Amino acid sequence: MVILSSCRINSDPHPKEFERIAGSTADSYEQLMRQISISEEHNCIIVLKGAYTSISLPDGRIFFNSTGNPGMATGGSGDVLTGMILSLLAQGYSPENAAVIGVFSSRVGR
Repeated sequence: MVILSSCRINSDPHPKEFERIAGSTADSYEQLMRQISISEEHNCIIVLKGAYTSISLPDGRIFFNSTGNPGMATGGSGDVLTGMILSLLAQGYSPENAAVIGVFSSRVGR
């Protein structure tokens, strides 16, 4: 998971980390609704990695990325994703575009 806001970036390669931050949920729909709620409440972008990585924005929009494969569950892939998003931010991309492009690029290249 990567969380982008105006002053911090936190990352974690496990969806279980989201559970530690946001609490346990009954199902994936409830988890998605909680992700959106946290993005809105804290004005941040959350990238929650999984089979279909979800990217939630502070305005309530959500994007899904279905690219990737089981090899993405390799240790260090979250670090690569964070690095790609940071490099896009450093190049002047908006946080929203950096998250979407970073997720797609990190998944397609594997």
